[in-house]
Amino acid sequence: GESGYVASEGFPNLYPPNKECIWTITVPEGQTVSLSFRVFDLELHPACRYDALEVFAGSGTSGKRLGRFCGTFRPAPLVAPGNQVTLKMTADEGTGGRGFLLWYSGRATLGNDAPTVTCPKQYRRTGTLQSNFCASDLVVTATVKSMVRGPGEGLTVTVSLIGVYKNGRLDLPSPPTGTSLKFYVPCRQYPPMKKGINYLIMGQMDEKRGPILPPESFVVVYRPNQDQVLTNLSNRKCLSQPVRAW
Repeated sequence: GESGYVASEGFPNLYPPNKECIWTITVPEGQTVSLSFRVFDLELHPACRYDALEVFAGSGTSGKRLGRFCGTFRPAPLVAPGNQVTLKMTADEGTGGRGFLLWYSGRATLGNDAPTVTCPKQYRRTGTLQSNFCASDLVVTATVKSMVRGPGEGLTVTVSLIGVYKNGRLDLPSPPTGTSLKFYVPCRQYPPMKKGINYLIMGQMDEKRGPILPPESFVVVYRPNQDQVLTNLSNRKCLSQPVRAW
């Protein structure tokens, strides 16, 4: 497909023991496969000997291995060299975790290195506020100040911060009120935003572009009564810590 989610068996509950599962993802010819992990929670071992997720270029596990992962740190975004990538997850007889949830999409690199994704025909916001909070790198409330086309086919959206509940490892002041922050929005229409409106924004951190709002990002109109809920969520430990290991 052009884009979508892949999850381990049983997700969001614990994955079963003594399993080997393989997925092959194929996007249109002329594109590369981009993987962005939303949740990652596998049994931890320094060498990932017990449970592990391996990523291979191409169709099957004979291609170049792009990574081998375990534990609760989400892998950095991956871009395969071609239009196919294979995932292989193995679990031993012991108790594991919740597994993984990732978003894949086709990507073409333009001259200015702005990623092109396949944009959906309509915006579908999935999951709850809590599940999206745990799956996001960056959670802020902010006012949209400007929306400028580019780089590439996307938008650069500049916001003025009201509050910060997850900082995505950015060095943001406290309190952040009035601080400007720029998001790259690959799909101009999704998530839908308008200049001058206050939003609750849950985004990701891309290793090249910085703050980014993929088309499935959780973005809603901000209301002050959300502050207490967000504060409670920020003080609560997620089952899988949304921290990238660059």
